[in-house]
Amino acid sequence: MKVTIDVTGKKKDERQDNEKQSVIYPVVKNEKEASVSEGKPAAVIDSILLLSTILVAWILHPISKKIFGNFLLHIVGWGNLGYLVFSTISNLFSRSLESEDDSVLEAEDIEDIVAIITLLLHLFTFVFLVVNRFVVNGTINKLSNAIVCNPLGIYFASSNFLEAQKALKFQKPYHISYIILKATFIIGAAVSFDYDKDINRGILMRFFLLFFLGIILFIVEDYVISMFKISKEKITSFRVFMNIILVVAYTVAGYYMMNRIFLQESVCSNSSNKVV
Repeated sequence: MKVTIDVTGKKKDERQDNEKQSVIYPVVKNEKEASVSEGKPAAVIDSILLLSTILVAWILHPISKKIFGNFLLHIVGWGNLGYLVFSTISNLFSRSLESEDDSVLEAEDIEDIVAIITLLLHLFTFVFLVVNRFVVNGTINKLSNAIVCNPLGIYFASSNFLEAQKALKFQKPYHISYIILKATFIIGAAVSFDYDKDINRGILMRFFLLFFLGIILFIVEDYVISMFKISKEKITSFRVFMNIILVVAYTVAGYYMMNRIFLQESVCSNSSNKVV
């Protein structure tokens, strides 16, 4: 009696197991690495806009005004406003796609909803200011006067909106004292900005004052946390949530500065004769 043993099935199973083990899955970056890689181009563009605005407003424009007029100021001014609108629409589009991918409502989805509402508010605010100040009065051409009169103000106002959009990611657990001090500094810088001369005087003094005050508050905050034995997870989640204060502060500062610049346009253009 002959007994036959089928070993082909075992060989196939072993071959399939080897194939499964040999599958190489793609390496997925974590959220921190992804956010860093996404933030690099934005940081580079922001640095270019800041340096070009300062270079044109303080050096190139006074030298080349007789030859080019206000042409260079228009370039940096419209560049700042254009990047603000482009970045806002781009962030709104990406956030909308992220919220559509998830079918179950989670904490991240709530953050996306808050971000979408805030981005829509930024767009509405900018459009409202332009329409209310220039379009309704039939003086849309005077928008260029506001850009010429306050190139640095336009940059800082746009930067406030963009910083608010960065804070919407709710990723960095800052100290609560740092958040409060930074929000105070942001609002103070917007209010104290000299819109007649397009400069913020005393900003370095306030910065160093808040810096040393912040060190003291950091120590006090850490001492209170250790004294009451608050868990690291709870304090981290609460600190991340408190970033909403920065979002509000940056948004209010951006609106305030943009509104003041647009209202200042007629006074500035009449006093300095910068009408193009």
